[in-house]
Amino acid sequence: MFENILVATDGSSNAERAAAVAGALAAACHAKLSIVHVAPPFLPLADVTDSAISTQFPKDVRDDIQNFLEQTGGWEKTPFSQIPAPESAVRYVCGVATGTAERIARENGAQTIEQVIADGDPANAIVAEARRINADLIVIGSRGLGNLEGLIIGSV
Repeated sequence: MFENILVATDGSSNAERAAAVAGALAAACHAKLSIVHVAPPFLPLADVTDSAISTQFPKDVRDDIQNFLEQTGGWEKTPFSQIPAPESAVRYVCGVATGTAERIARENGAQTIEQVIADGDPANAIVAEARRINADLIVIGSRGLGNLEGLIIGSV
């Protein structure tokens, strides 16, 4: 039925449920599963350092953050919310999202899995990756917005 399934993840609980469904579908069809996370174009350093994941940063990511703070003069001299996270921290956070999705997909039976971290507009990047792997099916979690909220806020 399906040979290549793509599941998009943003690390949310809806994306985790999508990973479970995609894992079960991949198992039932003996399909390859590609897990795609699109890196945000701007991730504030505050969001990264204030998150629970910050305690798990490897030494090189912690060093990159410290070096970046030293270069910018530290927190007190910069508009905190405007400091972008270093690339290594962004990639680490993205890797956690795809790693979590892979664990969930495997728990639901998926065998052959690849992780992809893409850049750009999420909708376009997901479609481009689906074309690259010749996906038969794309699984995406819902944000759960109503029609009015979706119109105002927007959604991938």
